[in-house]
Amino acid sequence: MSVLLLTIIVVGLIGILFREHIIDFISYLNWKKRIEGTHDYDQSIIRDLLIKLGENAFSLSGETLPYGRAKWFINSVDSFNEKTAAEDLDFFGYSPIRSKTELEFQEYGLLLTQDGLFFNEQLEEKEDNTKEFKTINIMLPFEGLWKVKISSESSELKFLYFNGRSKRINLGNNVLFAQALADGIQGIIDTGYTNDLKTGDIRKKLSQDLKEFGNTSEQFNFAASIGAASSIYTGLGDHLHEKQINSIVSANMGHGHAAEYANNLIDSIKHPFSKVEQVGQNNAKNGADRVVGLDFIQTKYCNSARNSVNAAFAKKSDGGQYRYGGMQLEVPKDQYNEAVKIMEQRISEGKVKGYDNPKDASKIIRKGNVTYQEAKLIAKGGNIVSLKYDAIDGAVQSLPIAGISFVITFAQAKWSGVETKDAAIAALQSGGKTLIMGTIVYAGSQQFAKMMTAQIANQAGKKVLAETVAKRSSMVISFAIVIAPSMLNTLTGRISSQQLLKNSLVAGGGFVAGVASSTGAGALLGSVVPGAGNVAGAIVGATAGVIGGIAGSIASKRIMDNFIQDDRVEMFAQLKEEYIDVVMSIGLSDQEFVTVQEKIFDKKLESKLKDMFRQIDALGSRTHAREAFIETAVEEVLSNRKTIDDNDILEAIKISEETFTLAN
Repeated sequence: MSVLLLTIIVVGLIGILFREHIIDFISYLNWKKRIEGTHDYDQSIIRDLLIKLGENAFSLSGETLPYGRAKWFINSVDSFNEKTAAEDLDFFGYSPIRSKTELEFQEYGLLLTQDGLFFNEQLEEKEDNTKEFKTINIMLPFEGLWKVKISSESSELKFLYFNGRSKRINLGNNVLFAQALADGIQGIIDTGYTNDLKTGDIRKKLSQDLKEFGNTSEQFNFAASIGAASSIYTGLGDHLHEKQINSIVSANMGHGHAAEYANNLIDSIKHPFSKVEQVGQNNAKNGADRVVGLDFIQTKYCNSARNSVNAAFAKKSDGGQYRYGGMQLEVPKDQYNEAVKIMEQRISEGKVKGYDNPKDASKIIRKGNVTYQEAKLIAKGGNIVSLKYDAIDGAVQSLPIAGISFVITFAQAKWSGVETKDAAIAALQSGGKTLIMGTIVYAGSQQFAKMMTAQIANQAGKKVLAETVAKRSSMVISFAIVIAPSMLNTLTGRISSQQLLKNSLVAGGGFVAGVASSTGAGALLGSVVPGAGNVAGAIVGATAGVIGGIAGSIASKRIMDNFIQDDRVEMFAQLKEEYIDVVMSIGLSDQEFVTVQEKIFDKKLESKLKDMFRQIDALGSRTHAREAFIETAVEEVLSNRKTIDDNDILEAIKISEETFTLAN
């Protein structure tokens, strides 16, 4: 026989003997090539696949899955307990099998977790006409798994891993269960998840997912809202003083101060690159009320054009001259034309120093942005016109803080590794929320001050400043806006009242930190850079406020985590342990077992955990959990069992007699 022929025969025999291994190896190489690279999934996708697999293939899943039994399934097997801690696992599907040993507190079957499958089988062996049992415990990890094969002749599953390793489990005659299990796991494999677990890429992806989550998570958004709110509140005080809200609300000519405020607001929008500010707070004699660019302006809003113009001239006894040389005279929008004519007459009379030509009257008279009636409405509050201008004011004042929120959110996202587009979207959302919040705070606080200052003063029996009322109300409004989502979630049952308390405390701590940071930064700037401009000071203060608020919120949450969350975790662990200890010692049906669990781990769980913590020093948290919650639930379920009365016993005896008669 030639060497070539012998070689062919040997190769053929090897191919026949190892045909399955060769096919698997080629399939693995093809799969490995296809699965290389970055995979488009996140933890939510994997979780959804596991949930779906649990629902499709397992007898217990979702809310019907008994957590205590699943945990005991792992903790009661030494080989499982050595590989993982049940407390670190989420359970997605459980198909339990009762022990064939009557007094054994053990379940067998298959359990699905995010780490893989736990298979525990009880096999019966007969020796010398006695029944003996042995157990098979197999952990089937997802790490390195690249294929699941199902036998065409039985429900045996073969799990193929990297480097040629494999594991097998037999699901008896349940072919449908085996097929659903194989299909579901293969779907998880095809995402690249099991490959990434083996290669280590999953750690990078998890890190990236966590960074992205940290950027867009509720915690950071909550902290950013608190930072923005504290910055808005800090800047509100100076702005209220600048716009003379005390005079708008309380002075006899409050509508005149309201006109200055409204005209200044509109000019700041019309002339964004010019200096626009109110400068009449010092009440200097014959001083300007406003400055727009190089124009100094005196505002007069009286009930007629003649009265508005006359208010700018000295009494006849004092010469009747124009008192505001070098300044423009701003009059109500609806009085402008008449006011120009009156000023022409005054120029012709020689009452305006430096002007001889009556046609120059239009250079002196400045048309206001609002009418006389609008000014009166703005001063009163509680109407559309007033609300409109206060809302515009809030938007203008909040725009810098919204920009700061945008920059901080964008930077934090980029530093966390988020793509530029996603970071920009998150930043835009943050800036938009800040702008809306600022608008509401500014408009709401000013409206409240305009409408309620007089009533509050009357009830208090003493003078109350509108600026104080506005600042106090702004704090309440700011806090309400920040905490409103948590309140809504509490009312709808999405979070507990304990979580609302925690969020409120975190918000309070962050708010105080933000205000302190903003105020401190402004003072520091003034000491380091004497004469620093209002704009620079406002920007520095606002930035410090936002950052300080975020940092303060995060720090407060960490403190609260140690104070509240750790207590909750310990109480929950004790409740589960006591639950297992009680229910495993009582003969409950499957339905009764589920019912007991639902009664204990219900919507009132958070309240029960707090009750346990309250009993630590008195009754003891474990004893309270056992007596108040677990045993009560078990007793209630057992009490629903059908009562055995005399008729039932007599019927049973009759059936027994009939059966005995037939047997004979």
